[in-house]
Amino acid sequence: MSNPSNFTLNEILARKAEARRVRANLSFAEKIRIVEKMRERLAPFKAIRDKNKVGAASQATVRR
Repeated sequence: MSNPSNFTLNEILARKAEARRVRANLSFAEKIRIVEKMRERLAPFKAIRDKNKVGAASQATVRR
């Protein structure tokens, strides 16, 4: 894979447009499958975020 800084703006926009066209042609079931995979990949980050929210909320109650 090339370094992103090597691409021109036109190349980036063309790739984005192509990706949008590809996604638009997917079936609804395929789109749902993609979203589920994204949720799986992001689950560890969500857990960390939720843990930090709980910690911040407990610190806020201690400060009062």
